[in-house]
Amino acid sequence: MKGDFIKTVHIGGPSINSAPVAIFAASSVNKVYVAHSADRAVTIIDSVTDEVIKQVDMIPAGSGYPFAFASHKNAPYVFVACKSKDNDNGNVVAISYLDDSVYPVGDGIELTFDGTHNPLTAHPLGQTQVTLGRAGMLTYFGIHEVYQSKTLSLLDNTVSGVYLDNGLLFCISQENKTYLKQFKNLRIDYKGNITFDQFTEISSFKGQDKIRASSNQNYIGVTIQPTNSHTGGLQIYDVNAASSRFVPLSLVGDLAFAGDTMAYVGDMMAIIPIDVARATALPGILIGINFMDLLTVKNIISGYSYQS
Repeated sequence: MKGDFIKTVHIGGPSINSAPVAIFAASSVNKVYVAHSADRAVTIIDSVTDEVIKQVDMIPAGSGYPFAFASHKNAPYVFVACKSKDNDNGNVVAISYLDDSVYPVGDGIELTFDGTHNPLTAHPLGQTQVTLGRAGMLTYFGIHEVYQSKTLSLLDNTVSGVYLDNGLLFCISQENKTYLKQFKNLRIDYKGNITFDQFTEISSFKGQDKIRASSNQNYIGVTIQPTNSHTGGLQIYDVNAASSRFVPLSLVGDLAFAGDTMAYVGDMMAIIPIDVARATALPGILIGINFMDLLTVKNIISGYSYQS
């Protein structure tokens, strides 16, 4: 099947290689957001006309370089994770869907990001944005204003996470941890009060890397990088049964779900289909013409996501 080329949209100045590193399509407005790694800016594109609306700089002065997005259909902002090129210091910025205004997030809280995982997610009912990392942070936001942020020690040493529509938040932990963190209805109010209904640690493995939810949110997938103590693979967590199964794999790259029946994990020059119900790896699908093409699978995308 052959796709049609539509249009090239230039990002950044006419003589600058802005090097786009992340892209996010809003679900509630006709806008696409592109993060630049060559400067501290995000370009906003009209997804109907494919024309650039404007470029917004990250704030405050000294902000890091944007690398990841997150939002939700009930949120009036897209949130942007930024990181210094010299160290792991980071910050978060909110961009208004309404008028493209930019707001700093975090009230001076010191954040650190590794730059390879998306540390942002948002509560499905809106008003709460969660930032993961060595210091975990929650931020309350309204329609026209981003309010205060507070840290929560239970979120410390997390890396990335997904918020389900039923209010469950799943977080992967730093590479030396052997558990996932699960919260039910973790939220913050406008006064800075943090509440949640339940907190659970789910048994996992060292080397947690990517976390994704299946299309109908019945399964959580976590890729596991190999360590000295275990092989790599895919942990499949059944949300309804609260149980896990593990599919061993020789190489472990990116992860995507197709519905609730199939998952796909990146290999060196192929993608490996996983039968979710049977927790079984199927024969790999070669990417390229033959094994001499020396291709590397970096990303897999299936369906819409509230995270870049």
